[in-house]
Amino acid sequence: MTERNIALERARQEIDEIDTKIHDLILRRTEVVADVGRAKGGTSTANFAPGREARVIRRRMDYHKGAFPRIAISRIWRELISVYAALQGPYAVVAYTDGDEQSCWDLARDQFGSHDRMTTLPSIRAVVAQVSSREAAIGVVPVPDNSGEGDCWWRSLCVADAPQVVQRLPFVDGSNARNGKAGAFAISRVHLDESGDDRSLIVVETGENTGQDTLRGILLDAGLAAGSIVTRKEDVWVHLVDVDGFVTPGNPALQRLEANGAIMRACSIGGYAVPVGAADNPS
Repeated sequence: MTERNIALERARQEIDEIDTKIHDLILRRTEVVADVGRAKGGTSTANFAPGREARVIRRRMDYHKGAFPRIAISRIWRELISVYAALQGPYAVVAYTDGDEQSCWDLARDQFGSHDRMTTLPSIRAVVAQVSSREAAIGVVPVPDNSGEGDCWWRSLCVADAPQVVQRLPFVDGSNARNGKAGAFAISRVHLDESGDDRSLIVVETGENTGQDTLRGILLDAGLAAGSIVTRKEDVWVHLVDVDGFVTPGNPALQRLEANGAIMRACSIGGYAVPVGAADNPS
């Protein structure tokens, strides 16, 4: 055997040894996750904590170095997280698709892995309804825009006992979505926990067509710094507002907002951990 072949064989043996160690650690992590499931007790909704998951992925992104792609690291951990969630109890995922528009399916696959209980529906309202009725634990729907197309389904999340937005997808840049610019919200009844870097979604209703600059000023006076604002006209003007921070339904800023005569109603419908870029430098 040549010296080169000897070196190659040694490298392959070392790879085999590393593979076994990785496999053993995955099995050990599975045992610990089972302990977590027993500690939490039974659950009737999705077995995941969105804020906790975001912290885990951010930690891996910050820790990572070397030639192995960061997006590949995030996908490995997303697959692990999804499998462990399923091991704690079954849950169904439903994604919006319509003809050639398959972005929500692609993003759901990226986020929730090789899930064997993932289905599709051709109506965003139908996706929301399945999560509301608990037929599905997680629904994946497109992030609305100001194109004027589609109804303001997010208004239906303002009622009592409604699900809420808990994640924005993709969480790490580099999704498999055929529409590379696609974005989606995951909605669920799961408890929304803080990740340490969050944004929230609130629905604001006005009787008049309040301009975005005016609305931003009203929000800022109430203590809310707005990012994107999407507006639809129904029986009233309905605005979906993305704001800084972790804003829960009891936040005093919402009460201050409703005290403004121009605002008919303001409600929190959830939020999401701020996504990270796959190419960002570790901090």
